[in-house]
Amino acid sequence: MSKIKKILISSFTFVLMVGFVSSTAVGQQAQQQAPPQPQMQQPQKTDIQVSDKELEKFSNAMDKAQTIQQNAQGKMVQAIQDEGLTVNEYKQIVQSTQQTQQGQQSQANFSQDKLEKARSASQEVGKIQSQTQQQVVKAIQKQGMEPDRFQQILMAIRGDKDLQERYQDMTQTENN
Repeated sequence: MSKIKKILISSFTFVLMVGFVSSTAVGQQAQQQAPPQPQMQQPQKTDIQVSDKELEKFSNAMDKAQTIQQNAQGKMVQAIQDEGLTVNEYKQIVQSTQQTQQGQQSQANFSQDKLEKARSASQEVGKIQSQTQQQVVKAIQKQGMEPDRFQQILMAIRGDKDLQERYQDMTQTENN
């Protein structure tokens, strides 16, 4: 899979991590509001300037961030499975809980035991996400970038065809 495809696939997840957004609402009381989920926006042409050197730093930071993210995903899956749930069951419980909290009627009905397992898994997943977010920020900074600038470039690559091509050319050259 090309680097640009990896970026586009992982960018939403990365936006969530950098934005401190929790992926679950299991365990919150019904009267609490779940944090708003960011919506995917259509890519738009951006007017930011990115030098080749900065693009190279971005590429290195992206590689590190993706590695950290992949490791974290494995840990999150393991945390869910350690509670005796499949990832699919966990997702269904989380979705059902979020629908209920938003005042929507949920079609699913889960046992108290499953809900408790999901609640426990959610706590562990939240810890992993927090650690991952901190690791990603450190990795970005270690490459000589600030997280805000990294995020700007990430969004620009998603929306600027010319920048996408420059990035692809650079990463293909690095891989050869």
